[in-house]
Parts: sequence; structure tokens; C-alpha cells
Amino acid sequence: MYTSLARADLTRAGARRVFRCPDCRTRRVSFSLLLQHQKAACHQVCKCGGYHYPHRPGSHCCDINIDAPLHRAMRENLTDEELWDIQLDLVLLTPGKPMTKWE
Repeated sequence: MYTSLARADLTRAGARRVFRCPDCRTRRVSFSLLLQHQKAACHQVCKCGGYHYPHRPGSHCCDINIDAPLHRAMRENLTDEELWDIQLDLVLLTPGKPMTKWE
């Protein structure tokens, strides 16, 4: 019978590093294969500055994401009152998605 420590060692030993495409989220076993896939499929990563590395467009702190100011404020450990103010500004001042199925 395996103990939990032995199971954790087996998972660590059997685990293999995979690289995920930021656009379509498919997995590749090497970084060079990931770059080849991105070039062949014309997938792009976002370099907006929300993160210090190229990332998936629309990630939490990406400038494309509507809630990016709130996520950045949470990352900077602002007080709850300041977070509520930012959230209220986002709700009241950010336009929503247009209704397409309204009849």
C-alpha cells in the first residue's frame, strides 16, 4: 500500500512538462514545438504590459479584459474600500455587451 508521500513522489517522477498555446490552449511537449505551432496557426500572444511576460489575450490583468483594473488592484493589496470603489466604477462606467437576441 502506498502512502501519500510515495504517491506524490510517483506523480512528480512521472510528470512531464507541457507547454500550452495561449490562444487555442492545446498542449505541446517542447517549447520549440509550441513555437512551430504558433507560427503555423498564426496564433498571437498579447504584449500589452498587464503582465511582465507575453500572455493569453483577455487574461485577468490584460488590458483587453474589462475587469483588469480590479485584478491589478487586488494584486497590489489595496484595502477593501478601494476595491469596492474600483468595482463600482467598473459597473457604472464600463459599457456592457450589446444585446443581440432582444426582440
